[in-house]
Amino acid sequence: MSSYNLRSVKIVRNAKIASEAFVFADFLQDDQEKPESSMSPLDLTKMPSGEQTPDLSNYIPIEEVKKRERVAFQNGFQQGKKQGLEEAKKEVDSYIRMLKKLVQEWQEHREKFFKDHEITVVRLALEIAKRVIHREVHTDSDFIFYMVREALKRVTTSSKIRIKLHPDDLKILEQGKEKLSKELRNFVQVEFLPQENLLRGGCIIESDMGIVDARLDVQLAAIEEALWEERHGD
Repeated sequence: MSSYNLRSVKIVRNAKIASEAFVFADFLQDDQEKPESSMSPLDLTKMPSGEQTPDLSNYIPIEEVKKRERVAFQNGFQQGKKQGLEEAKKEVDSYIRMLKKLVQEWQEHREKFFKDHEITVVRLALEIAKRVIHREVHTDSDFIFYMVREALKRVTTSSKIRIKLHPDDLKILEQGKEKLSKELRNFVQVEFLPQENLLRGGCIIESDMGIVDARLDVQLAAIEEALWEERHGD
């Protein structure tokens, strides 16, 4: 190889080294010019001398922290819900016991009231019944037909009968005798007579076999007497 060629090789090699040296020098210069704030917090190789290296043995990832928070929240929610239901159940049970006690006391007072005021209650009920019946007598024209029909059921063996009624009831009866045709066909002779002293709604039937007293006041008195007999019988 000629001396010219050797010289060329040296120049090229020197140029390459110089270039690499220049680039490395620039890298060192750039690294020295970087501010300290750009240093990564986890780059422990660049920690300033004299400072203690942090202990990461107890480090918990943020995902694990969030997971533990969710679990703790759910556990607390379920525990609070269970406790709330138990307290509500205790309160409801307390109200139920109180209500049962009130119902029992009311039943006892009611029984005592009716026992102590039985006579008054019965008389009041009979008085109400009288008022209702008397109202029906004056407002329902069919009421007298019902009363006579029921009285005729108690007369079955006589051929002749006389039916006594209040004059106003007799007028109603004469206008609708056909309503009693089925019951009256069993008798040979039927006579209707007005009687002023009879209360409206009732009647008296006289026959060869006796008298059927179907007056309202008499029937109500019979009901009242039956109630007293039942009471004393108990």
